[in-house]
Amino acid sequence: MHKTTSANEIYLSERVKIKRKAFHKFDTNISEVYRLLGETDSVNRSKIYVISPNEMTSNAVASYQPIENILNINSVLFNTDSLKELQKDFARNLLLQFAILFSFKNNRNSYEQVCKK
Repeated sequence: MHKTTSANEIYLSERVKIKRKAFHKFDTNISEVYRLLGETDSVNRSKIYVISPNEMTSNAVASYQPIENILNINSVLFNTDSLKELQKDFARNLLLQFAILFSFKNNRNSYEQVCKK
């Protein structure tokens, strides 16, 4: 895993290759999700790992690890060959924003409960 120079705390797996334009859109979407959630403080934000499909523990678009506060994103979202029906930028970006927003909103309580222990 290596940390990127993005606006958010995003790490890329060594097995993942993403084009700069696609990564910039992803980073912009992450910032938009934080804005929608009202998350202005970067202290409690999740680390975001973009990992290969083989590294995902399930066949999911995203998964959350509440103890480590890590959101895993499947790199298949960046591969238009794998997403033939979602090749238009709007559909792919909307799907990605939804996956990230859904993961953050539904797992915030898990993270807060882990922190209380």
